[in-house]
Amino acid sequence: MIRCERCGASLDPMVAACPYCQLTTPAGVAAQQRESQVAEQARVHAQWASAAQQQAHAVEQRRIQGIATQSLLWSIAGIVLCCLPLGVIGIVQGLRARSASVARSLPVPGLAKVGLWLGIASCLTSVVLVTWGGLSAAEDEERANARAAELEKAVGTRAELETLDRTAACQLAEAHTLRNGWNDKRGYSLERFECPGKLEQAADRAELQDFRVYERSGNDKEHRVFVCFKRGGRWFVDSLSKTPCGVAPAGETAAPSTTTGATPNSASPPARRR
Repeated sequence: MIRCERCGASLDPMVAACPYCQLTTPAGVAAQQRESQVAEQARVHAQWASAAQQQAHAVEQRRIQGIATQSLLWSIAGIVLCCLPLGVIGIVQGLRARSASVARSLPVPGLAKVGLWLGIASCLTSVVLVTWGGLSAAEDEERANARAAELEKAVGTRAELETLDRTAACQLAEAHTLRNGWNDKRGYSLERFECPGKLEQAADRAELQDFRVYERSGNDKEHRVFVCFKRGGRWFVDSLSKTPCGVAPAGETAAPSTTTGATPNSASPPARRR
């Protein structure tokens, strides 16, 4: 037992305060100190937790902001390059930034919203342009085939004659190029043709020189080719070549040649076909 320092009452050593005069006992003082220490530790821990949470939020905001920035950049690239996959990436990144913000109760970045809408616009633009390009190419191909059919009709039975005339040769060359193209160019991508060169014929072979093909482009690129003809039941274009076909003028003998598409004769082995 202990005595109260104020009223002298006998007290339990563990009692926090005198029940008669309410004086705090040594046990009560120690208890208050312990409670103060616990409260201080709890306050410090709370401050540390709050700081850690704020730091985590800042890191998450930077990460989400980075995703939003990627969304905007990918979407802009999709519009500039007219590339559907880039626009899709922009949409995906925008949705990622939006869902991450909602899940963490953070404001959705403005860049994510802009990137999302630009990504959608990029995809729509790409689809429209690709569709338009396909339809335009189909129309051009149909127009080229119609022109080729018109030329073949104009040639008519002249292609069945033993001698190929120059006009028919030019028409057959243009029709063949429109249908089959030249080099790596489709026929409908070629804009116009010129036929100033001369025609050489020997037996069932013929060569049209300096046939000019122009691409449909801003620089009006020109290709000069040799048109190699053969005759079966009728004259037809065997190939277009950058080098002579090896056909000698009428009344002359063709010299042996290793040029692709050369005409075989009795004095030389058959030439390889292109």
